[in-house]
Amino acid sequence: MSEETKPTSSSVPALVGIGAIIMIAGVFLGLLGGAGPVFTLVALVLGIPLLCTGLIIKAIRDRR
Repeated sequence: MSEETKPTSSSVPALVGIGAIIMIAGVFLGLLGGAGPVFTLVALVLGIPLLCTGLIIKAIRDRR
């Protein structure tokens, strides 16, 4: 069973990382790159749930 949990445990940092990258890239492209505030909001709407989902899964696994 431990072999089955190893791939899923590596997906948690990936979720957090992808969410953070989307948020950071959206803020830079939207505000500093001149892409507009709508682009920034879309990036935040996509990035925050990924980041939070990864952190929640990590917290649940750490409690076990």
